Amino acid sequence: MNKPLISERMRKMLYPSVLAATFLLMFGCNLLTKYLVDDFRYLYSFADWSRIEHFGQILPSMAAHARTMNGRLTAHSLVQVFALFPGWGFDIVNAMMAAGLVWIVERFTRNEETPSPLLAAVIFCGIWVFQPSFGQVMLWQDGAVNYLWSVCFGLPLIYLAGRACLYDALPRRLPGRIGMLVLAYVAGSYLESTSLAVIVCLGLLILVRKCLLRKPVSHWVVAALVIAAVGYMTIYLAPAQWQNKAAGLSPSALIRNFVTATQMLRRIGGLILAFGILMVVTVTQKLDPRQIAMAGILATGSLTANYIHTAAAVYPERSTVAVVALLVCADAILLRLVLSHAKLRVLGLCLAVVMLLTAAPLLVSGVHDIAVTYVRVQNNENWILQQAAQGKQDIEVHVFTPITGYSPAYNLKYLDTEDPESWPNNSMARYYGVHSIIGN
Repeated sequence: MNKPLISERMRKMLYPSVLAATFLLMFGCNLLTKYLVDDFRYLYSFADWSRIEHFGQILPSMAAHARTMNGRLTAHSLVQVFALFPGWGFDIVNAMMAAGLVWIVERFTRNEETPSPLLAAVIFCGIWVFQPSFGQVMLWQDGAVNYLWSVCFGLPLIYLAGRACLYDALPRRLPGRIGMLVLAYVAGSYLESTSLAVIVCLGLLILVRKCLLRKPVSHWVVAALVIAAVGYMTIYLAPAQWQNKAAGLSPSALIRNFVTATQMLRRIGGLILAFGILMVVTVTQKLDPRQIAMAGILATGSLTANYIHTAAAVYPERSTVAVVALLVCADAILLRLVLSHAKLRVLGLCLAVVMLLTAAPLLVSGVHDIAVTYVRVQNNENWILQQAAQGKQDIEVHVFTPITGYSPAYNLKYLDTEDPESWPNNSMARYYGVHSIIGN
């Protein structure tokens, strides 16, 4: 039996400390993130521009949203739910989601083994280092609910299906099984790229069980796949989805988008390299085939989330959330296998240390840019309130450019500099109670 690097008791003590540190760091970063761009618009109903003040306004607002914006009604309903609460309420929940993402990814890597604080730290660092437009995905309120939360709902569903298909461990009680079906609809209807990746992963798990393990597939898992697929269809039933999100499917557009999606993978080259190395090592050493299969399925889901953008009008960096999260999860599974093998442990430790050392300076520079963005947005808010107090109704506001993708305002249109009636100026002016706001 391999002797562990640290005692089981110590690992049980350190693991919650890593999750707590993740929560506290992300909570601090969320506190430094103010409303930006779409956040102002989602404070108001899409049906009649009234301020969202009760739950009854959300349904007609989302009906109008489906006609004018897109079909991500599950995600944007949650965005408008948070319009009913103070900003700090979202900050707490979103930090919990970030810590929860680390927890569920680490949970993928083990069966009955003790949680690994080292892996949890490596997982968080992997997300911090490789997630493009980190601030938009993890901190910006509208962005986080749409993107971060999509994998926070999707990964637990894949985990439950994986346990059922690979380990015969379907949730024992009826409420747990029904909960899996509810989760299937939420995950399936949430985000175009993430939801499709989840559906593909579920389908592959069923195929592995049926064709490789040659075991019967639980009707509950099949039902979860069907419900997720139905949820996914609801995104595209919205009239605005095709108008605003789909690309022209000409051959030249498809080729151009395919090249763009392929180039996006360069942003996560380190994760891809690590996956290749770890996969070769674990396969040649004949380690746990079920865990290797799960890692391969997650990597396939990652590629699915990437290349769906071949048929999309645009591929913003924040849409890589499932590409990164699923690949980090695949890498973490394989890394756990390597760390658990006495002869391979040094390789695993080297990869973990490289990840931690790479993340250290980026943590400092990232938090700094988040803080700088907060100061600039706060200064602009103070300026608007000061001008409004003096009776001015048409206000010019300084437009700034963030330094890195850790800023939640990075690559976002903070304000229009030409038309005060355009997005996002009109909703921002309404929020501050002035006639117009223009960027300068």
